[in-house]
Amino acid sequence: MIEQLLIALFSGGHCLITGAPGLAKTLLVKSIARIFDLKFQRIQFTPDLMPADITGSEILQDLRDSRKMQFVPGRSSPTSSG
Repeated sequence: MIEQLLIALFSGGHCLITGAPGLAKTLLVKSIARIFDLKFQRIQFTPDLMPADITGSEILQDLRDSRKMQFVPGRSSPTSSG
């Protein structure tokens, strides 16, 4: 788990950590954030919240004569305005 978390961190990606309560998931992320002097944020998921709601997603835009992919940021994405 630590290796995969570090790969996500160094590649600039996102990491969704799931598991039973009490497995030290939050402690792991807090510790890594402290080591690398990063901002720590925790999001408590509910059954109706999807990962793309947080990270954002690519959507296909239909234009008059073509199509293009466009990134729509999620609610807590660094590029999100809200």
